[in-house]
Amino acid sequence: SCRIRAGAAGTFLAAGGVPPARILQESAAWDTIGNAWFTRVMHAEPRLLRRLLVITSDFHLERSKAIFEWVFSLPWPGAETAGGRATEARARYTLAFLGVS
Repeated sequence: SCRIRAGAAGTFLAAGGVPPARILQESAAWDTIGNAWFTRVMHAEPRLLRRLLVITSDFHLERSKAIFEWVFSLPWPGAETAGGRATEARARYTLAFLGVS
């Protein structure tokens, strides 16, 4: 299951020296769109995170990249506006992606 793999990845990263407080796992979603959305609303927005590393399988990398970039480019409700349009959310985030076998 995805939740077991995410837990194993978190354990691997912590064993490799990544501070556990910097490892955030999304486990509420049932699909990639949900992964991106819940990552944004449960982790990025509340913690004011602006740089994220998304780790996924090689097989899902391109799809995950497209979906995460789309979700993280959507205007946030109540976002400031510029010239009557919501400001570009994409500029607020730096997303990096890592595909693993």
